[in-house]
Amino acid sequence: MNRLTSRLLSLLILFILPASILPLRAQDELTSKEEKKVIEEIANTYSDWGKAAWSGRLSADILPVSVTMKVYMEKGKLTLISLRAPLFGEVGRIEIDNDSVLVVNKMKRRYYSRSIEHVAEKAPDFAADMQALLLGRMFVIGEGQLRKKSADSVDVFPTADEGCYMVVPIVPDYLPQLVYGFATDPDYRMATFASAYGRMPVAEETPDNPDPGFSYEPKVQLQAQITYRDNDKGAVAHIEAGYSGHNYTATLTTDPIEWGAAGFDRISVEGYTRVAFKEVIRF
Repeated sequence: MNRLTSRLLSLLILFILPASILPLRAQDELTSKEEKKVIEEIANTYSDWGKAAWSGRLSADILPVSVTMKVYMEKGKLTLISLRAPLFGEVGRIEIDNDSVLVVNKMKRRYYSRSIEHVAEKAPDFAADMQALLLGRMFVIGEGQLRKKSADSVDVFPTADEGCYMVVPIVPDYLPQLVYGFATDPDYRMATFASAYGRMPVAEETPDNPDPGFSYEPKVQLQAQITYRDNDKGAVAHIEAGYSGHNYTATLTTDPIEWGAAGFDRISVEGYTRVAFKEVIRF
């Protein structure tokens, strides 16, 4: 089994890609020249930027009400995400800079914080890759946003949908439990992002079930299905996430990206209680 086939099977076994983007038969795999052409087409849709912002509407099963989501980013420096609810104002905040990741639950007056160095142990280049995702762009861990020079770092497959492709980055050796990948629409835009990390048994050993077998599921799992509205009027993302056996769903409807936008003030957590991540996301 070659590297390309092995990585693909890893994705499919984890059930993180929907049936609509399953690859075609082996004889339909792209040549090296065709792969490079697809990567160039994708990269050509990515313009350079310095500052960017967009707004959206987020509904999620962990939120008591739908909220307005505002995002502001400075390339390679800062990402601010603000969640605001009717009558309550700002209820949540995420801030990512070159030093730390901060998640704030303003309704409960709690926050979670980790240094970027700590996060980078399991998610190298987390800040840059998050910015790429928030702009609807593909990335390669350790290399950043997908570029024309990324041909040696990804595998490309045609999918069952005409003119669409699955892009599967080669995972670094130091992240053996990670798989992730993307799928395009016919315009080479990111239509699907899926990732999974870690393994945990589906069934625990018990007296009634002494041999649960080798059935495992990801410890952390994320999938986003994205559709774009006509005339560059934004996009809709349907998101499914899993964390240690708990599943979450959300729908995000975004307005168009505003390039060169102005930002908003950072948050103070003075008087707030620092808690674990699973506690800060409880509303």
